[in-house]
Amino acid sequence: MSDHRSLLVTSALPYANGSIHLGHMVEYIQTDIWVRFQRLRGHHCVWVWADDAHGTPIMLKAREEGIEPQALVDRMKIEHETDFQDFLLSFDNYHTTHSEDNRYCAERYLAGWTQGERNDERLTTPNLVPWQELPEPAREAARDKIRNLPALLHKVAEKAVRV
Repeated sequence: MSDHRSLLVTSALPYANGSIHLGHMVEYIQTDIWVRFQRLRGHHCVWVWADDAHGTPIMLKAREEGIEPQALVDRMKIEHETDFQDFLLSFDNYHTTHSEDNRYCAERYLAGWTQGERNDERLTTPNLVPWQELPEPAREAARDKIRNLPALLHKVAEKAVRV
């Protein structure tokens, strides 16, 4: 059995109503350190996340600027991605909660609920490995890492500082 795992990682979604601030970047840099560490250990690690394109703050900011909410979301996505590139973050996929990929996953997931069953089959986009196709040891290892993430991030940061 291989010690290499497949991990799917995400981060808190920034609202698409304003610029990224230091508080956002602290989390994203910590996530980046953890993802890079996992990759250095030989694990297949995919980091995906998105701008949160829903909510009153976006509608209010768009109204204040005299533009449509989607125009604000589109502009903020470009600005956010530029900031992330400037900080050399190693994410694999960044979308908005209105993206076609997100819609595809949500529709497939909800289809199972409307039939009275939970439908976990192929919840991810075609270029990502579905959670269900990962071997149980990999899923359990990912669950363990999620439970132990704060302590692990602290250890990873300490090692990174020593290097």
